[in-house]
Amino acid sequence: MKETILSLISTICILAFTALLIAGCEPPTAPLSSEKAITAFAVTNPAATGVIDEEAKTIAVTVPYGTVVTALVAEFTTTGADVTVGLTAQESGTTPNDFTNPVTYTVTAVDATTLDYTVTVTVALNTAKAITAFSFASPAATGVINEGAKTIAVTVPYGTNVTALVATFTTTGASVKVGSTTQVSGTTANNFTNPVTYTVTAADSSTQDYTVTVTIALNPAKAITAFGFPAYSATGTINETLKTIAVTVPYRTIVTALVATFTTTGASVKVGSTVQVSGTTANNFTNPVTYTVTAADSSTQNYIVTVTIGPNPITSLLKRELVLITGGTYTQTNGTISFDHTVSTFALGKYEVTYDLWYAVRNWAGYNGYSFANAGAEGNDGTAGATPTSARYEPVAMVNWHDAIVWLNAYSDLAGLTPCYTYNSAVIKDSRDTNAAACDNVVCNWAADGYRLPTEGEWHFAATNKGASPWNYASGAAADYTDTVETQKVAWYNVNSGEKTHNVGTTTNGSALSLWDVNGNVWEWCWDWWSTTYPATPQTDYRGPASGTYRCGPGGGWTTVSNIYAGFRNYDAPIDETTNFGFRVAKVNASAQIPFVSVTVSAELASFPRSYAYDGKTSTYWQPSEDDEYSGWIYADLGSSLAVARVALKWEAGCPAFSIEGSNNTVAWTSLVTGLDTSGNYKNTTHDISGTYRYIRISGAGSYGWDSYSLYEFEVYQ
Repeated sequence: MKETILSLISTICILAFTALLIAGCEPPTAPLSSEKAITAFAVTNPAATGVIDEEAKTIAVTVPYGTVVTALVAEFTTTGADVTVGLTAQESGTTPNDFTNPVTYTVTAVDATTLDYTVTVTVALNTAKAITAFSFASPAATGVINEGAKTIAVTVPYGTNVTALVATFTTTGASVKVGSTTQVSGTTANNFTNPVTYTVTAADSSTQDYTVTVTIALNPAKAITAFGFPAYSATGTINETLKTIAVTVPYRTIVTALVATFTTTGASVKVGSTVQVSGTTANNFTNPVTYTVTAADSSTQNYIVTVTIGPNPITSLLKRELVLITGGTYTQTNGTISFDHTVSTFALGKYEVTYDLWYAVRNWAGYNGYSFANAGAEGNDGTAGATPTSARYEPVAMVNWHDAIVWLNAYSDLAGLTPCYTYNSAVIKDSRDTNAAACDNVVCNWAADGYRLPTEGEWHFAATNKGASPWNYASGAAADYTDTVETQKVAWYNVNSGEKTHNVGTTTNGSALSLWDVNGNVWEWCWDWWSTTYPATPQTDYRGPASGTYRCGPGGGWTTVSNIYAGFRNYDAPIDETTNFGFRVAKVNASAQIPFVSVTVSAELASFPRSYAYDGKTSTYWQPSEDDEYSGWIYADLGSSLAVARVALKWEAGCPAFSIEGSNNTVAWTSLVTGLDTSGNYKNTTHDISGTYRYIRISGAGSYGWDSYSLYEFEVYQ
């Protein structure tokens, strides 16, 4: 029974288990999903990933500055069944939306429940912080921006003051500062002595530094601002437009090695490849020389320097004529001692050397290596070395014997002649006391054609009219020196001088040889050493003792009380200078006044004979007769064909035309000088000529209501 029950239970159990198995094959229906999250959100263009706040159910997306948000396409993932914005189903990566304002994304779950996400798109603030342009308006200068290095380089003109420059700039940033100072373009000044850092702040507050370096340009200046030859007191005239420099140097200047002094705004100066040092570098100015100036900035400018040799400074000077003294034999005496002396032909100054002539030659000499112990004075009361005044024709005074021989060498040099005085075969050019030994031991080249002092014998020979006038007469006087009436006619001395020197050639008369002031005005240095005796035997061209202490100086001066006669002998130390001493020029017989053999005129009046034109007196004159006043002429016979160098006229001219002519037969005339002179005033004119002629003529053509000309003195020179 028990087994039956157990079997029954087992059966029941088996049946129950079977029923359970059958029931397990068809389980009950599961509930629908309620998942509805957005698990990722991003904008594709421009790429920007959203930040999902699941708790607040917000999504924040920041897109770059400048993004247009009216049609952004989002990519998203969701746990929901679908997503909509409003009624529009959203397809990830496809559907655009306007994110100008926040957009609500609605996610619907499988179980139809929904969840809203608010998507806010923010446009990022501007990150730009560049300086895009930089410049200065004053002075105008544009910066070069190196964006990679964040530097700005500006070059301003040479000489710019950089301590307060105002920059004009443009920037993509929100603001610009230098240090703590906000910069306003075109307004804010900064000191750019050192580099300046400009800090640009973007709208998003990020910053960027730019280093601005201002460089002052190298000097572009390249001018020559002054140019000259100080050794010759020659200053150049600069034509900045033409870039030329013109310099005139004294007559006879050697231009092959001139040293210029100059100033320049440039960094260097060259002639060719040779660097020029002002006051040091010599150049040959025979032809124009190009000076190339290089500026500090390496630019260059050429200046063409032309050197012109000036005119002879004595050509126009008056009272420098020489008179030819034909040689002969005479008795040289002072009334106590004497000897027979044969003197060769020589030339002697018609006048004592004037201060005018002295000054012109000394000035020239100073530029050409000559030095003087004394500057000379204009007569007895002139200022030493001063510019000549209205008293220019007074004799030079305050010169010693040494000064005289050095000046005569310079005068010869200036005239292109051979200087006479040398020491150890060198031309003496210095009369200062430091060179006294050379001056006292001087050697005279008597054959040289240069200027020199007369010997005492030559001076006495000329003063006594080659021995024809008594030794105790003032030269040219009609009675002995004690006759003050006659002596005053030819000499300025204490009786008539008024205690001063006078213009040479202004006594009433000259000497018989057309020499003036041989006695009086100033004593005249001569070559000879002084001796108390004369030679005991006849001499030819006697030149005094070989040595001595004093030099001879005859003639008498403006203070002389007595002894104003041709034979009087005087002396002084060669280093002494006084207001009573001057000198007269002598020379071998070239370039001297030529004595006329005869003079022929077209016509003459009894009151104005031809002889008045060459009598040595400016108080008398020849003029054409009334019938001849429109074409009057006068010519001189020189005796033979001679080389002529100059014609001097002392005249009043009212000629529409005049000419100076030369001839060897009085038939064929060669024109030497032509000109006009219609002023009608008295004047002295000198005309350089050349050629070999026996006859020299001056012709005047036409008249302006007065005589065509009045000729006071007509002089021809070799």
